[in-house]
Parts: sequence; C-alpha cells; structure tokens
Amino acid sequence: MASRTLPGLGLTGFWNEGDPWKTGGDQNWLKLSAVTQLAVKSATTSLPGTPADGDIYIVPEADANGNSIAVRDNGAWAYLTPKVGWLAHVEDTSLWLEYDGSAWVEHMGDRAKLSGAMFSGPVGFKPTSSAAPDAIGDLVFELSSDTQLTIKVMGSDGIIRSTVLTLT
Repeated sequence: MASRTLPGLGLTGFWNEGDPWKTGGDQNWLKLSAVTQLAVKSATTSLPGTPADGDIYIVPEADANGNSIAVRDNGAWAYLTPKVGWLAHVEDTSLWLEYDGSAWVEHMGDRAKLSGAMFSGPVGFKPTSSAAPDAIGDLVFELSSDTQLTIKVMGSDGIIRSTVLTLT
C-alpha cells in the first residue's frame, strides 16, 4: 500500500516497508509540534530578520506565504498550510484567531457575531455588573447600578472610553 495523507492535520502515514519515510516522518513531527496547542508570537508583523529556533508566526496576508504558519526550525523557516477551523493564540495581542479557509479571523467563542446585524422589535440581554472591552472595537454595556448604565468602547488607540446613562 502506498503512503497516503491522513485526515485531520494532513499527516502522512502507512509507508511500505523500505520506503524512504524519514522526510515525511520529520514533517509529521514538525507539524504536530507546531500546531498542537498552537501559540504564535504575532499574526500582524512580518517575520523577523533574526528569529530564534522555535519561533512560530502567522504570516501576514500581504507577505509571501501569507496566512501560512511559519515555524523557525533548525535555522530555517518551515511553512505549514492551515486548515479550516484551526485556532491559534496570538501572544502580542492576547487574541484567539481562527482560520476560516481564506483568512485568520478573531475567534468569537461564545460571543455572538453581530456584524451587520439588524433587529426588529424588542431585543433583550443581561448586561454584566462589571466588564471592560477586551479588544479594539469591542463595545461593552455595564449595569453600574439600578439607575446607571455605563457604555464602554476600546478605541483604535487601545484606550477605553465610556459614558454613563442615567435611567429613570
């Protein structure tokens, strides 16, 4: 039976006895090491000129090899092609990103994706008693007291700004 690509991570396996399996096996170990609990240094900065072995980055979309995962190994960059649904924690932004098949986007987890949402009629939600925006562009409603609603937003400069509405 010829070797074949396996589902999931796309590892190669099932070599025939005597097949030259070392190259494929080494690539399997590199991929497993990099993407198991994937954490990258950045997804927005170009690859550094003096990286350390073990550095892992998501290559910015506009760069060569854009959207791939760059792993510094043995003095050279190895590039891995992500699969839909892969998650990566980004150290310099503290965000989780998810690969959607064409780009790395912020992983929303339990949060609703409301981009472009329109509502008709009453909409209910329960504001938390204490909250702060986590990322640029986040908007948070905080029920400060029985008579105050605080609205907070993190601007593109990273500063959280707020206003208080008095409820009657």
